[in-house]
Amino acid sequence: MDFGSHAFHGMRCKLGYGLYPRLDTSDFDVMIAETPYPATVAKNTKLVVHYHDAIPLLMPHTIADRRFHQAFHYRALRKNVESGAWFVCVSDATRRDLVSVFPQAESRSLTIHNMVSRDYFVEDSSADGLTEIIKTRINDRIRPSLDPSLKRRLFTESGAAEPLEYLLVVSTIEPRKNHLSLLTAWERLRLHRFPKLKLVIVGALGWHHTSIIHKIRPWLERAEVYLLEDVLASELRVLYRHARATVCPSFGEGFDFSGIEAMKSGGVVVASDIAVHREIYANAAEFFNPYSIDALTQAIQIVVDPAQSARREELVAMGAIVAERYVHETIVPKWQSFLQLRTSLEATPAGSERSVAWT
Repeated sequence: MDFGSHAFHGMRCKLGYGLYPRLDTSDFDVMIAETPYPATVAKNTKLVVHYHDAIPLLMPHTIADRRFHQAFHYRALRKNVESGAWFVCVSDATRRDLVSVFPQAESRSLTIHNMVSRDYFVEDSSADGLTEIIKTRINDRIRPSLDPSLKRRLFTESGAAEPLEYLLVVSTIEPRKNHLSLLTAWERLRLHRFPKLKLVIVGALGWHHTSIIHKIRPWLERAEVYLLEDVLASELRVLYRHARATVCPSFGEGFDFSGIEAMKSGGVVVASDIAVHREIYANAAEFFNPYSIDALTQAIQIVVDPAQSARREELVAMGAIVAERYVHETIVPKWQSFLQLRTSLEATPAGSERSVAWT
């Protein structure tokens, strides 16, 4: 059942004051919302907010229409806290952020980490398919037309003329994701150590992407950077597997799936040293200060340099272990236990069926 919350936020925006609807959820014991939810539910329904991050509150400068998102995220969140909602946070870092804004939510919040898709696993895939994936999924709205001779060299029927060496980043293209620092670090690595290293970016265009694309465009024209979109999980699994490194350079996240997906696919991860990455990736990533291009360059070099293959192999092995924390078999029982506890605390008539609505 989908009770979209954006329309409720919009009602407040147009009217200028809070006028949120009351939903008839009397047939449900629990309603799970994927965002702070401004509507009022029935008295016999327990509202559970699956809380992803507090970025609209704590990092508003990184999002578009920041006044709207900051104000209405806060107001909906405050209403949920005051109404006695429970909060299931996707990371301990997110839970700490929630409690820092609303200390009274501490006793009604817990962490259940996100669950990685079963589409990601180690397979014995060939790197020969990389060129076809890039050719098929390249963003033609951004990429200028390639010179015919360059296109023949890159996109032959048999694949690339030589093994494709590349860094991979998988995220929406927006300032918070720190693409420009990665671009600069990659340029340094190409100039001084790895002239054939390419950069593959997978993600949709997000908020304030224009300046990022402006910096990337010269490299797109030379086919040294590839911007891909609508990549299937089966294709992304191959990209993770064969990348010299999957880089997660963000300034702030609630969880960050890409690193775990890369680990599940047998790849190696380089990640910004932020609290959530330390929590989720544990000791299975090479960390760097996201505000230091020197640190980012060095971290990438450690896992890309053939002379340090032992470190790369160590990270891949640890990644396989850490990623198991987020598989279906680990996470689903935690949700089941939580929901059973919540519904058992509610007064439910004997013989009636309990049900859950998930927005």
